[in-house]
Amino acid sequence: MDGSQRTGVTSEDKRNSVSFMSLPAELRNQIYELTLVGKTSIQMTYVNDKGRSGLPPGLDEIFPFHCSDGTATTALRSLALLNKQVMNESQSFFYANNAFSVKVDQSGTPFVQGCVDFLEHCGTQGRASLKKLTIEGKRRGTAEHKLLHGDPEILDTFFRLLQQCKTLEVLDIITCGHVVYCAERDEEMPAEKSLPELCLGLRDIFGPSKKAWTWDEVPRC
Repeated sequence: MDGSQRTGVTSEDKRNSVSFMSLPAELRNQIYELTLVGKTSIQMTYVNDKGRSGLPPGLDEIFPFHCSDGTATTALRSLALLNKQVMNESQSFFYANNAFSVKVDQSGTPFVQGCVDFLEHCGTQGRASLKKLTIEGKRRGTAEHKLLHGDPEILDTFFRLLQQCKTLEVLDIITCGHVVYCAERDEEMPAEKSLPELCLGLRDIFGPSKKAWTWDEVPRC
């Protein structure tokens, strides 16, 4: 008994099979639209091992994140298994057509590290396609609470990755329930520049490498 008999796959089946990439681009985009786009913004919650047990059930895990839309992320992983071309195409569609809200209930270096982990998780293709990003830091704090500062090397990595988000259209940073930074691309901005490169005040929020802003000191957007 040969392999085709064992699996039930005949030579005619193989001749009639159609690869995913052989489908018209319009049809592939329709498939991506149905499988990869969330109904609302995709919530990515950053956790460490200590906080893992306190998470609500039913969230899809993308360590070190938990995602509110397991269907879209599961579909993304499944499509990525087909081949590299499908992986790149589906990642581009996923990050370009969803709004992402990254929640890192930390301040200082742990907050910046959470941002770095998310951007690294996106990969080169994802960062190049990302359009809408909201980063939420520590939910509670006082004017004396040290909000935004971090290790110089981690800060440099954060800004380097952020500058690779060349198609980013909306960037909001929220901490203690207040928007401390917001930027939106307009038609007059040069297309070859990333939004973070155009919004130089972003780095001022994090301050010099050894500066720790308190709430009263944070420059407002």
